[in-house]
Amino acid sequence: MLLQGISTLASNLVNQENLQTNKAKIEEAQTEIASGRYADVNLQLGQNVSRNIDWRINLSQTQTFLDNNAQADAKANATQASLESAKTVGNKFMNMLTGARGAQNGQTLIMQDAAYAIGGLRDSVNTSYAGQYIMGGLNTSDAPLKDYKGNAAESAFDATFQAQFGFPKTDPQAKNITSAQMTAFLTGPFDALFQGANWDANWSNASSSNLQTRIDSAQKVDINANAGEAPIKNMLQGMVAAMDAGTGNLNQSTFQTVIDYALSKTGGAIQGIGETQSRIGEAQQMISQTTDKLSAKKNLMQSQIQSTESVDLTEVNVRINQLMTQMEASYTVTGKLAKLNLASYL
Repeated sequence: MLLQGISTLASNLVNQENLQTNKAKIEEAQTEIASGRYADVNLQLGQNVSRNIDWRINLSQTQTFLDNNAQADAKANATQASLESAKTVGNKFMNMLTGARGAQNGQTLIMQDAAYAIGGLRDSVNTSYAGQYIMGGLNTSDAPLKDYKGNAAESAFDATFQAQFGFPKTDPQAKNITSAQMTAFLTGPFDALFQGANWDANWSNASSSNLQTRIDSAQKVDINANAGEAPIKNMLQGMVAAMDAGTGNLNQSTFQTVIDYALSKTGGAIQGIGETQSRIGEAQQMISQTTDKLSAKKNLMQSQIQSTESVDLTEVNVRINQLMTQMEASYTVTGKLAKLNLASYL
């Protein structure tokens, strides 16, 4: 009779190996429960790995556009608020001009009111968002509108006024300026102060170009207003004319010519600002529509990725319980083997 013996050492080694294997499988399953994804996604997907990589790249790009669009819309809202503030300043100034036109001390009043209005317009235009000036075009680091009083713009005006009339703006001789002469000044040398190189040198730091915002892979929109655009220039022209075009010493007829000029410039500016707001509003609508499409695309890609990479949590829990049962059985066998010795057979 041939007797075959089984080594208790060999049995122990097999059980230890099984325990380590099952322990590793349990840890893997617990990782899947925590993440909701297969522990080895590449192994699970096989030849479809490249497809899921493409999905994830597209998902990342889509999320970038969504984040950028949210920031763009917030900036557009800030720009709209800045423009609305400028319009409010303009409307108040229109009321001041109308009141001053026939008032006995109208020239004195409008000089003070215009100075106040210039400050209000500058504050509205020099609004910043996220640390950047929103009406500076490509130049977002410098305040778009420069100060007028005591600076290069006022010096340029003073020199132009004296060159036109032969005396300073504060000279009592201004009473002799006729309406026709004032009109010629306002529509000629004075207007030139707000154009081209004169505007850039004396009045504004804004770039003439606006930054375009990409809202998806194929579309760009302009959500910006610019201090160098006609509405802001026109409103500022009306305010400066009312304050400094010999005001305080003009005869009534010429004073009314200045007021009418300022009313025309300011009224046109308010209308122009409204048109800019409409343009930005249309861009915001495009952002909203594009964001809706991007959100739907994002949800679809997330669903596709989840359906191919996500684990069945119920199945994983069943697998863990089975592995735990196997480990308990292995521990039981190991314990019994440990109790075996030669004395047990004697």
